[in-house]
Amino acid sequence: MRVAMASQFSSIELSERVELSELKKSFKRDGYFRLNYFLTPEEIQNIRSHLEEYQEKIVPTIPNRYAFYENKADESTLIRLERMLGFSDFFKELAEGVFKDIAELLMEEKCEVNNVSYFCKPPGAKPTPPHQDGQYFMHSKDAFVTQEETQEVGPGTLLGHHPLTIHLAGENRSKRWRPALCYSSELHVYYILLYSPIV
Repeated sequence: MRVAMASQFSSIELSERVELSELKKSFKRDGYFRLNYFLTPEEIQNIRSHLEEYQEKIVPTIPNRYAFYENKADESTLIRLERMLGFSDFFKELAEGVFKDIAELLMEEKCEVNNVSYFCKPPGAKPTPPHQDGQYFMHSKDAFVTQEETQEVGPGTLLGHHPLTIHLAGENRSKRWRPALCYSSELHVYYILLYSPIV
């Protein structure tokens, strides 16, 4: 059975899933947001199915610079995929839907989708150190948010952060791989990253 296309995500009405003014206010104040259970179990399964298809059919055909492995000799150790929207209509449509709507709402301008990435932290993997995704651009000090916050997330949770927000990823203490999709939308040199766990 063929799974549904990403167009189901373009029909999501953002205001039906989140209180928009509160989302904008918390993002401006904190530099990030968290939406628990943003994706339904059916939507998560649809993404999983397309991700499996992408890994089986597309990854073997793309340039090596877009696929990263914990162990290059073992295809089951895939830890990152880049530029998925350039190789899959599903992931391109996915990014152009509600995720772009969120970026435009929070950045208060039209945004262009830049990337859809897949990250998967293997069992026992070390923490990702604190960093900023927008560190290579010049910014005024007033743009920075300095507050510590820990976020544990489950399937369907949507996390988003401003590129100036310092963030990290803890070690994976479980015996399972920890996957997530990342959507980035550009607005000049600013972009918002939206992470959605798909475990």
